Amino acid sequence: MRHGFLSTMGNTNGRMLGVFNKNMPWGVICDTKYTRNQFVGIGPFYEREEWNNDGVPDDRLPSDMRKIAKDLIKLNFYISAKQTISEKLKLEGAFYYQDAFENLFEAYRIGASAGSSYQITEHVAFGVQYRMLYDDRPVVPVDKIWYNTYTELQVTF
Repeated sequence: MRHGFLSTMGNTNGRMLGVFNKNMPWGVICDTKYTRNQFVGIGPFYEREEWNNDGVPDDRLPSDMRKIAKDLIKLNFYISAKQTISEKLKLEGAFYYQDAFENLFEAYRIGASAGSSYQITEHVAFGVQYRMLYDDRPVVPVDKIWYNTYTELQVTF
């Protein structure tokens, strides 16, 4: 069982997230060489969202510009997979469905991520990541879809 963890995302379009998560993952496929792993998990989590209007387009700015804070207990369901293609190449992906318990299937959030990494040398790797988040009912009038693509150079000693 995964232990609970606390994470904080930075400012994303005027949104600050603090999350305490307690999921119960189940290994669906785990081979003995650890080259392929697939997990499914479900569990509750606490989320505190603090919103300002920094990411709201000018034509959608509300008349009340005060910051908004929401504290919710939510349900998290996820599926994730990791695959080692070769000694140097690894792939991973995940899908998340999150929803507040009091409004199940009414105000949901869907997330997905995919990435790969290539080990160039023993100490240097190159990675590419894509993340997408769809929020059915954002607290402030920002776009419902947020996505990010980034590359990284990893150096280990």
